[in-house]
Amino acid sequence: MTAFRIRSISTLSDRSGQRVVDWPDSATSIYTADWNVGKVGMQKITKDIVTPGFRKIRASGGFVNNPMIMDTTTFIYNNMSGGKIKANAPWPGSSHYLESKHDGYACLTLILGQLVPAFVLSDLTISALKADVATRSLANIRKPSAQVLVSVAELHKTIDMFRRPLQFASAFTKKYMSKGARVFEVGSNAWLQYRYGIRPLMMEIEGIAKALQTLRPIRSTARAKGTLNEVSTSSGLSAAFDGLAYGYVDVHDHTCTVRAGTIYDCSVTLQDSLGLNLSDIPDAAWELVPYSFVADWFVNMGNYISAMTPKAGVKRHASFLSVKHELLSTRTLTSTTESGLSSGYHKSGDGSGTEVTRRVLYERVPYVEASLSIKPELLAFTRDARLVDAFLLIRQIIQRAKR
Repeated sequence: MTAFRIRSISTLSDRSGQRVVDWPDSATSIYTADWNVGKVGMQKITKDIVTPGFRKIRASGGFVNNPMIMDTTTFIYNNMSGGKIKANAPWPGSSHYLESKHDGYACLTLILGQLVPAFVLSDLTISALKADVATRSLANIRKPSAQVLVSVAELHKTIDMFRRPLQFASAFTKKYMSKGARVFEVGSNAWLQYRYGIRPLMMEIEGIAKALQTLRPIRSTARAKGTLNEVSTSSGLSAAFDGLAYGYVDVHDHTCTVRAGTIYDCSVTLQDSLGLNLSDIPDAAWELVPYSFVADWFVNMGNYISAMTPKAGVKRHASFLSVKHELLSTRTLTSTTESGLSSGYHKSGDGSGTEVTRRVLYERVPYVEASLSIKPELLAFTRDARLVDAFLLIRQIIQRAKR
């Protein structure tokens, strides 16, 4: 029988707040109202599965790979202070003025509500990130250090690429120097040649050298990781309370980190490291499709093909996928205005301060699945450089079609 376990740790405590009235004929303040609203401190809840003989299993080389959830919320600090109202005329028979103020964290919490960390990244973006990382981790199982099949197939293009620098220099001096409008074309072509011609070739040479020098262990872990961040800002105005309304700005910062891995055994030969197996053919075929690397900017097709291709001699032991959400929320008072204030009184002081709350939600599942999905960076609009490259490539294709 599966034994579920729930553990909770809490240092939460109530915070009090008051409506404080300073009476003209008294040397002390009178607290006319007390509130215990809002919390400070930390609360952590962990849910997992108990495995009998956990230590014995680990000591014997076995795997314990259970799902778990850990949710931690921390009300870090709050230094808010409320506004003040004051009578327009002195207290009868006195030269002093009646003054009232909202004092304490709980008072502002009663008016504004408890600040709760919010998810900013959409469910669609998070799902795409999980699919992308999971698929990349499976594609990394016995991944070759170099793709010799692709290098051989593109040998004629490589030779042609090294001829072009001389052609660019000649064309630039003879023809384009007199036509400034064409300088952009030469520069963009040279940039693309470096990014997707020379640099990949250098990486391929490095991979071959690594394959010749490095022996992989029989047991390995194929890993992948992805992180996205998004920040949202909103403003609001509280309802009137004792004749005052508070303006505030909330900033929610959301970072999502996904990790995936698979522990597996396999014997790795030089043939495997150089990518010369039958299982490397589908991946090489996709690489040879014109502009397939551009498609990979938008959809994880290349990794999906590699992940779905069976690899002989590979024995999988355990897989995992973890998702960590880090939420940091900040509320800052920005204004204090009169709203429904009784006649005979006016605002005499503004509220101020900041409240900060943090939440960390961690979840792990004991499986990894490959799936075809849109790249998460596109949904989160974090791939501006690649979009510029895509624009230059499309422009280059159109220019060639016109010639």
